[in-house]
Formats: sequence, structure tokens, C-alpha cells
Amino acid sequence: MRKFTIIMVILFLFASFSLIFGADDSSDDVVPESILKKLKISGNFKMVAKYQEAFATPLDSPQFGVFDRASANYRASENFRAVGNINFSLGELGKSKWFGVLQIKFDANDPDVEHEVDSNEQVEEIVELDNFFIMYRPFEVNEKRPFGVSIGVQTAVPTANAAYTHYFAGDVDEDFIFYTASALTSVPMAQVDFHISEDTGIGAALARGAGDITKIGTGMNENSALNKILWIEAKEFGLQMNSAIQFISGEGGGTDLTLTEEKNKIYEYQGKYEHKLYNGSLSYEISGIKPYIGYITIWGDEVPSEGQKARKISGNFKTMGINFDMENIGIPGKFFADYTVSDTEKFNGLQGLPEGTLAQALSQSGDATLEALAPQFTDYGGNSEVIYAISNFDKAYHFEYSVKIRKNLEFSAFYYELLGKNDATMNDSAVQEDIAKALQQKAGMDSATAGTVAAQIMAGGLSDQMDQIRKFSEWTHTYSLGMALKYSF
Repeated sequence: MRKFTIIMVILFLFASFSLIFGADDSSDDVVPESILKKLKISGNFKMVAKYQEAFATPLDSPQFGVFDRASANYRASENFRAVGNINFSLGELGKSKWFGVLQIKFDANDPDVEHEVDSNEQVEEIVELDNFFIMYRPFEVNEKRPFGVSIGVQTAVPTANAAYTHYFAGDVDEDFIFYTASALTSVPMAQVDFHISEDTGIGAALARGAGDITKIGTGMNENSALNKILWIEAKEFGLQMNSAIQFISGEGGGTDLTLTEEKNKIYEYQGKYEHKLYNGSLSYEISGIKPYIGYITIWGDEVPSEGQKARKISGNFKTMGINFDMENIGIPGKFFADYTVSDTEKFNGLQGLPEGTLAQALSQSGDATLEALAPQFTDYGGNSEVIYAISNFDKAYHFEYSVKIRKNLEFSAFYYELLGKNDATMNDSAVQEDIAKALQQKAGMDSATAGTVAAQIMAGGLSDQMDQIRKFSEWTHTYSLGMALKYSF
């Protein structure tokens, strides 16, 4: 049934091309002959052989509903991967009055498939739509069409620093993708752009969706995300830059709007929580050498659990790298390397938990004396803007060498490495100590009593909450060593 549905969707999308680009064709054929003559087909197939250490990551956290790297804990057994894509296009991007593209991607043995929390890992063959959009550039100036409007499932390219620096080909499971974690790819979107040249322009977009850093950094349901994007790109005299800012609103689940006569709930996303995501890169190419820097930062609301206040969060990734065409020194091929490091505030004991956590714990203690103290602590805590998901991520390295064997055949050898760390302030003793100090300072308790109450509060559920945060935020060491063979057509 799944395969039949995919085939029907592809046929429907292809027929849409015919309606738009073959509107003037008088033929009664289902697919006019003129369409077939104009149709361009391209794509690539990539085979990867690698060894990678299995690892723990926040993106493999089924207990929190995050399945994006569902098989990261099995990576050592996933030695061979096969991926590819096929592109059907009509017109020339940025040059034709009308341009349309249908991209289909497939993953022959994708291990990272969504599954139920208690079920076993499973592997499926996946064929799915990547991008499908139509672009209209209404007027021509000096043989160029500077203004464009596009709508469909598409990518806001300037949100992906890798599109301007380098995308590391061997990382097919995107375990080392932090250098371009802001990328907004293959989501429903309407976009406008104005270009003075092929590589220099500005644009804006309205999309429904968000990338990995939004999902794991803020806890937002990507389906709820309403995303407004402004971007710019430029290239001149060897300098190249891109920059984009995303204004994202959403929530963890649907908002309960109404209740029907039969007590069924009707939900709708209302975008109660907001954050911003900025990215940019700058590079300079001279004599086949291209050093570059990249930056990604996110700040705003963390989507809270039920009954808690939203925390303010902030964090960033910094990247520096180089692309080197080795033919300039008489060696065939190209060499690529980069280094990415993360930064966010320390957890800092009770300050890393939502504001009012202590007040909530006191009000639920079952002790009337402690319950009476709760109102004094409603505004206490939550001052740290730590992003749990990157608090224990340290850095990642990439090294890659690629060489063309034939015109359409490219061989790559790679080594990638990811290092985790431990936030020493993300522990029970730090939280318990903060609680005891707060009870002494604001409630006037003596140190012995405050220590006893703090221990009771931790045992009453706060310690379990800390265990869950530490489990979610853990990154363990992994590296990937291997080869990739890509055939393009």
C-alpha cells in the first residue's frame, strides 16, 4: 500500500508539470511530447562504506518523542549505506520565466526511522519527496529576470551554511551536521527573491516547519512551527557570504480549541512560544584555497512541560574550515576540513530548571508549613539560558579528501569525530544546595532544617526530573572513518 501511494503521488506531481508547462501544447497526450523534450533529469547515487562508533545523542531520545537519529546506538553495525536522489526539472533556475522541479530522494537502508518507544529498531526502504516547487519570474531586465516568486515544498538555501562552504559527503546519517544545523530544508514554503546577479540577492519566505536545532533545542513540534525567514547572499571578488534569520513560533502539541457535543477535542496550532535562529558564513577563495567561518545562534522560548513556565534559552555553534584544491600543488583531488564548537550557558543548579520549580515542589510536598512558603518562590529559578540538548556537546571535526575518477564518478575518503563533555553544574547536589540556600535566605530556615527539606524535595521527584534531563542531554564520543563513491548524471 505504501509503495502504491508513493507511485500515485509521483504520477500526480509529474502530471502537475504537464498542466503548467504544457498548457499551450495542443496534443491530447497525457504527457505532451514537448514536455518530454524540455524535461531535464539529473541526480546521483552514493555508496558509503564506514566504521562508526555507536553513540548516545539527544536526537535518539524516544522517551522524549525525538527519533531523528533513532539508530545512533547501533552505528557500529551500520557499515554500508546507499542513498541517492533524482531531479526532474523544466526551465532554468533563476533564468526562465517559469521553472519547476520535482526531487525524489531514496535511502535503501535508512536506519533512522521513527518507531514506537517500546518497539524494536526497524529498517525500511524509504522513497520520498524531497523538494517540489514552481518558480515564476515575471519580468526581464537586461536579459535577466531579477524578481522571483516560488511556492511548494522547498529549501531556503541561505539558511544552510554548508551550501556556501562545504557539505561533507560521507555523513549520510547527519551525525556530524552541526556546522549547518540551522538549515531549513524540504518544507512547505512560499518564497520571494530579488537578485542582481546569480549569486547576489535578497529574499524572504514564509514556511511551515523548522530544523533539528529548533526541535531539540526548544522542544517545539516542527509541524507546529510557523517560520518567517529573511535572507541575503552575495559573491564578488572571491568573497562569498550568506546570512539568514528565522522567526519561529510554535508549541509542543496542538492547542485544545473547542470541545464538540460528543466531547471530541479539536486542536489547532496557535504558536504560543517564539524563538529566533540566525546563521551566516563568510569565505574567501584565492588560488584554489578557500578558508571560511560560520556561525549559528538560537535564542528565545523553550517550549515548557505542562504546568511549567517557559524558560529563555540561548546557544550557538561556531565553525572554521578550509577547502583546498590540491591540483595547485600537483596532487589530484580536493581536501576539506572544518572544526565546530558549541556554546551555551552552564546549567547552574536550580537556575537551569524552569522558574517556579521550587514553588511547585513546595506546594506539592503534602506539608502545610512548606505549602505556605510556596508563594515566596514563584519567581525563583530559571535564570540560566542553558540549552539542554547542546549543554554536553563539545566539538566536532571533519576531514575529507575527494577525487574525480571519471567525469561523473567521484571517490571520497573521510574521517569525522564528535566529542561530548559533562556540565558539572547539572547534578542533584548542585540543585539541592541551591534549594537549601534559598530556604535559608528567603524563608529564614536554619541550615540544618533547610538541608533536610531540600533533601526531601529532591527525593519527592526533583531528582527524577534531573535524571531525565541528564539522560536527554548526553552526548558520547563517536567517530566515523570510511569511503564514499558517488555517481552523478
